[in-house]
Amino acid sequence: QFFDADSGDDGSCQAVTSCGDGEFESAAPTDSSDRACSALTACDSDEYESTAATSTNDRGCTALTDCGSDAYESTAATATSDRGCTDLTECATDEYESTAATGTSDRACTTLTECGASEYISTAATATTDRACTLLSVCSMEQYESTLPTATTDRICTTLTVCDATQYES
Repeated sequence: QFFDADSGDDGSCQAVTSCGDGEFESAAPTDSSDRACSALTACDSDEYESTAATSTNDRGCTALTDCGSDAYESTAATATSDRGCTDLTECATDEYESTAATGTSDRACTTLTECGASEYISTAATATTDRACTLLSVCSMEQYESTLPTATTDRICTTLTVCDATQYES
């Protein structure tokens, strides 16, 4: 109880107010004043409860971490914990991005295909696609190699000229 001098000429004792559900004690009662109760803070959808409420303290709310464009959400937020962010994997120069990252998953990188000695690169790799290799053409007995192959082009085979009885090979 507390003494309420404002209740009349001689004053009287009053019962101390009890804080209800959804409230905390923002000021303790004294011999001459009632307890003050305040509504508990409600955390917004972009916040989590970082400090739990007690009977004498409001809850604390903290903004959720923004993972940004270089990270993904590896651990989901809860009402009382922040989300966890992990940096996105960077594909190496000999890799391509085989699976794109999402807001909650990392990208996957795969090693680029290496073309063999009897192949050439028929389709170049990009950041998100593998290179394609194609077997080099093999010239037949009636052909000769008129253009050598490169790493990115096939050889060109040209048909041999056959001399008839009225011609000679020069």
